[in-house]
Amino acid sequence: LTEVSHGEDRGRFLSQSRILTDLAILLGSLSVAFFLGNEAPYIRYFISFALGVGMGFIAVFTISRIPEIARPEGHVDHGLIESVRDILKEEAFRRYFITLIFVGFNLGILRPFILVYVKDVFGFPDNQVLYLTVAGSLGAIAMGFISRKYLDRLGAKPMLIMWIFLMLFSSLVVVFIGEIGGWLVVAYSAFFFFVMNMGIAGAFNTEQTYFFGMIKPEQQLSYGIIYFLITGISGALGSNSAGIFLDVLQGPMGMDPRSSQRVLFGVISLMLVFSLVAAFRMKRLGALSVKQSLSEIFRLRQRTRNQGQ
Repeated sequence: LTEVSHGEDRGRFLSQSRILTDLAILLGSLSVAFFLGNEAPYIRYFISFALGVGMGFIAVFTISRIPEIARPEGHVDHGLIESVRDILKEEAFRRYFITLIFVGFNLGILRPFILVYVKDVFGFPDNQVLYLTVAGSLGAIAMGFISRKYLDRLGAKPMLIMWIFLMLFSSLVVVFIGEIGGWLVVAYSAFFFFVMNMGIAGAFNTEQTYFFGMIKPEQQLSYGIIYFLITGISGALGSNSAGIFLDVLQGPMGMDPRSSQRVLFGVISLMLVFSLVAAFRMKRLGALSVKQSLSEIFRLRQRTRNQGQ
């Protein structure tokens, strides 16, 4: 990614690649949902997984045909411990990786547990949950178009803050929403998936853009390994902790699904507040401030509206 994306257009390129990825996810979700139908037998699940594994092998074969990227000039291999020490020495890296831990922990919870939420509280069957993931993919695609237009103009930091706010808003809706039924359940769930996945995809995209803009070419291998280690470990801790926490709420504590999900998303909201605080403390790296970013967004919208007239 660092080899094929450069300078001021890096955010645009990463957003474009994200749009293509989410379009593929959308098509895949729709295909599986139609194939499964209502009350699908296990053989259909088996066929779906087999096709997925087969396409994975095709993807590996395609990747193997991509030319190897030459190591950047001045590259020196560093051990993991030495790289961690280098990161701890620089304030910008320390603040970024603290934010990455908080955001990764939250993403690790939100990605799987928004599915658990709608199945637990509203009783959606598997194929209908897949339709909701289509709404989520549309949200991620919308994020891609927004980031494609604004990310390079405003910078990664204010955009990351905006996406965390969006996830916080979606989580608080779960905490405070009352009893709903009928078509409102479907409308609310689709809107929830759309907005939440927009925030999730946006946070992932912008934190990656920030990381690529911060490192030097000779640091990309060693620091990249640490980046993915932190993302993976914090995400795994988040999803496992949330699973254990939800089991305790619904088991020994005897809470009903709706109440336990409210408590879980209340805790997630608190963790997202910590993520916001950490994100505000990150270095700007040439980005606009949040206030300047909001002004720029409204200015660009007004300019686009005037051109349309």
